[in-house]
Amino acid sequence: MYRAPTQRLAVTGDLTIRGVNRPVCLNVSYLGQWETPWWEDGVNKGPKTRAGFVATTEINRQDFGVSWQGTMDRGGIVVGNQVDIAIDVEAILEDT
Repeated sequence: MYRAPTQRLAVTGDLTIRGVNRPVCLNVSYLGQWETPWWEDGVNKGPKTRAGFVATTEINRQDFGVSWQGTMDRGGIVVGNQVDIAIDVEAILEDT
């Protein structure tokens, strides 16, 4: 059964890009949990519980030493400095 987002979390950690390590904070939304069928080798192993999450953050690419820049033929830059990162996760609860 799908449940509407009920929880928002802030998860902090280190992000490494091109050997440069910086702290980042991910804004995580819990999307709920639901049950789905589960088959292995043609055998019904019963439903499995899944949970969904979305995490987002924004970084400045130059903070990580990514500074290449080019211009377009009619002006403007090819790549902006702000980079949006979005991570979609679906986890399956293991039997204990």
